[in-house]
Amino acid sequence: MIQLIATDMDGTLLGSEAKITDDNARAIRDAQAEGFKVVVATGREYASASELLAEKKLENIQMICLNGAQTRSEKGELIEEIVLPSKEILAVYNAIKNEKVIFQVYTSDDVFGEKREETISLLTEYFLSINEEMTKDGAEKLSTKFTDAHIPHFVDDFQEFLNTYTENSFLKIIVSGYHADMIGYLSPKLAHIENIAISASGGNNIEITHINAQKGIALTNLADNLGIDIANVMALGDNLNDISMLSIVGHSVAMGNGVQEVKNTALYTTKPNYESGVAHAIDKYVLNKK
Repeated sequence: MIQLIATDMDGTLLGSEAKITDDNARAIRDAQAEGFKVVVATGREYASASELLAEKKLENIQMICLNGAQTRSEKGELIEEIVLPSKEILAVYNAIKNEKVIFQVYTSDDVFGEKREETISLLTEYFLSINEEMTKDGAEKLSTKFTDAHIPHFVDDFQEFLNTYTENSFLKIIVSGYHADMIGYLSPKLAHIENIAISASGGNNIEITHINAQKGIALTNLADNLGIDIANVMALGDNLNDISMLSIVGHSVAMGNGVQEVKNTALYTTKPNYESGVAHAIDKYVLNKK
């Protein structure tokens, strides 16, 4: 018997315009009205995720953020936080610093990147490589806009920065690059580093947290605190960072747009995110609508 619904955001709850679809919002409200608990489990930081929920006036939702590094109450209060120590971050950085990648470190409410101009240059090359009709000037403008919107702070030397920056706790690393299978390309280079969990939210990135900061672990703890057996949880996701929760719940649902590894893990497959697959799954498996 399903008692709790846990849904990923990007590629799952969010539609093609990176917003929660109206039908998904409707289905969540319908489920809550019937007494079901709803949890959002996302790689996003809390501020970004909560803003998306607020746009649809969705309330009373607990949140697992940054792939499990943070758990938040329905009111946004911090329940648990699992830090990624600077030692591990430096080890990751040193292992891949000579690769053509964009390296970002997340705190609870901030993002730090390295060398703004180099980041813009790498993004420009990337946009030109995937769009033959784009001009270099157009690619540079798009890269600059993207960089300034997503990476508010830059440092010149990550090693020095990590040794001296103590105001906030580091929670997650994102590394982005050209390879279609970044996790396959970079994982062997990181295999010697202990106490890290490597996942991905897309083919061209990897996401790194502490080994205990994973969606599945956070969801298990959250369900325990609510007195709900993990067998009575339905989880929905589309990418590799969702597998840790899909593999442990009693009712696992892959999105129709999900990667094959997710579909192989899940018991069911719903419609894709751009067809409000979350709503379809809630209606079918939770509310038993025909």
